[in-house]
Amino acid sequence: LQTAFLHRGLHPWAISAVVGLAVAYFSYRRGMTNLQVSTVFRPLIGDRVDGPMGKAIDVIAIIATLFGVAVSLGLGTLQIDAGLGEAFGLPSGIGLQLIIIAITAFAYMLSASTPINKGVNILSQTSMFLAFVLLVYFIIVGPTLLQLNAFTQETGVYLANLVPHSFNMAAFEPQEATWLADWTIFFWATWIAWAPYVGVFIARISRGRTIREFILGGMIAPTIFSMIW
Repeated sequence: LQTAFLHRGLHPWAISAVVGLAVAYFSYRRGMTNLQVSTVFRPLIGDRVDGPMGKAIDVIAIIATLFGVAVSLGLGTLQIDAGLGEAFGLPSGIGLQLIIIAITAFAYMLSASTPINKGVNILSQTSMFLAFVLLVYFIIVGPTLLQLNAFTQETGVYLANLVPHSFNMAAFEPQEATWLADWTIFFWATWIAWAPYVGVFIARISRGRTIREFILGGMIAPTIFSMIW
């Protein structure tokens, strides 16, 4: 659990919050109206942001997002495939995975092609509602006491070891280093790839918020919800 908290807690949400806060600050407080990653680099490279250099930065951000989408789609497809096989006995394989990818891609394009207050908003609200229903279901079904005790205990262990785990590279333990590369670093690299997209999205919906409210809403709140989940 403490490892899951490390993978889905403060670190990954901080990655998105850093990008989102930078984009939001320069866009809303410094009068740079373009909600783009290149906006953040204006103090460093000046008006060259408006030229090929700025375009190159935005293209890199888009390519990184494409990699992030590819990883999420691949992992999600494998998880859904395994779940359908476990719950309904459906045969696992390329055929079922291609169907899952097709349905997911269609839903993604449908939501992306609509205004943010409709498609993406409806999809997000539906996802949160389903997550809440599942959460309540598992708390009721139990083992409730074990769940509550484990959450309380491992939250304490996670917070107590937050700094040493943040710097752990298993320098003298090759097997653990391999595990870290396949899991922890892989997860965080995926979040970095998603950071331009998620950061700009958070910045777009955060106009009028203070920096404190931004951190609470974009980093602390989702961390707590992820840990509870």
